[in-house]
Amino acid sequence: MDPRLNGPQFLLCLLLIPGAVATGGAARATAEEWVRTECPPVTASLCDRKTLFTWRCQKMEDSPQSADAKGADDKEEAEEEEEEDVICTDRPNFTESPFTVGRGRVQFEAGFTRVTDRSESAHHQSDSYPELLLRTGGIAEWMELRVGLNYARATNGDTDGTSTARGFNDTYVGIKIALTEQDGWLPHTAILPQATLPTGSETMTEKIVKPGVNFLYTWDLNDDIAFCGSTQGNRAQNEDAVTYIEVAQSFSLECSLTDDFAWFGEWFAFFPTSDVGVDPQHYFDTGVMYLVNNSFQLDARVGFGLNDAADDTFWGVGASYKY
Repeated sequence: MDPRLNGPQFLLCLLLIPGAVATGGAARATAEEWVRTECPPVTASLCDRKTLFTWRCQKMEDSPQSADAKGADDKEEAEEEEEEDVICTDRPNFTESPFTVGRGRVQFEAGFTRVTDRSESAHHQSDSYPELLLRTGGIAEWMELRVGLNYARATNGDTDGTSTARGFNDTYVGIKIALTEQDGWLPHTAILPQATLPTGSETMTEKIVKPGVNFLYTWDLNDDIAFCGSTQGNRAQNEDAVTYIEVAQSFSLECSLTDDFAWFGEWFAFFPTSDVGVDPQHYFDTGVMYLVNNSFQLDARVGFGLNDAADDTFWGVGASYKY
């Protein structure tokens, strides 16, 4: 049997044992037999599996393998392990991946972004760096802990003059939990509880905790093309410090051009859920990723707003390293 359980089975494993111990006798014996045949050793396998659940419980036939079949399986497993060890980043696109860095691994992602916006009477430009995201494996393969730090410089101008603000943004924290691997047309999925904490500079902090959650999903269409998406809701506030829930949606098409180069094209948008004087913003961006080696990646992107409420243009470059 595949050592990963679906959600109901996993919960049943946890609930059945103490209940049977309490009743004793035949019920206890029946429970122990069921657990031996249907439940994995939780303490051993729970931390080792790549995802917390599977889309369905797949039983494996206990049939003998020929030497050739076993050799082919061993080769396939070795190739999968090598592929899994290749760095997989959450930048430069807005859509993050549903994959974790792995237990015992640490990954740094950083970059620079410039955003510009102009109207007839005003202009805005902001620089963001180092956009540092630290991702480290948690207690299990399917969990990672995340901390983000950034410094920004924003210049705003209108008919009355120009002003500049600079300082550290609020700290970002999150926990990514890989839920399922792809099974046919059922996608890779992950959930990402996240928040920003009011630790930034006086000119940059929003002075409130802004919790949220991000649901991530990816379909591998073939070995070279993937279709990815994310749906998230986060606490936000407008210029008058009125808080509301902001929904963000994105879809991204990613394509491997060679073994080292990959390309993506993406749409993402932000939607306020309340009438707080904030309009929806729609964006498109595209970019490339260059894999220097299995642990080091460079990236670049450029994008633009699709409606009046969105910023006009943005571009950025970055690098990521895993060890």
